[in-house]
Amino acid sequence: MLTKLTHPTPDHELWVDLSDVVSIERKNEPPKSSIIRVDESPAGTRLTLTSGKQIICMDTPEVILSSIT
Repeated sequence: MLTKLTHPTPDHELWVDLSDVVSIERKNEPPKSSIIRVDESPAGTRLTLTSGKQIICMDTPEVILSSIT
């Protein structure tokens, strides 16, 4: 079943088959006081698919899991 999630970029759509999701991990915003940032990707939720591909969406894990049940 395809589910629409919130893409980090407002003008894009993100559709994911939640049966392909292996893990869900919340990424936190890095500290504002850091001068050097190693990871420039936005804060959000990282989904790992069965193919090994990782996708970031802006929905919380609770919202994603509630759409499964």
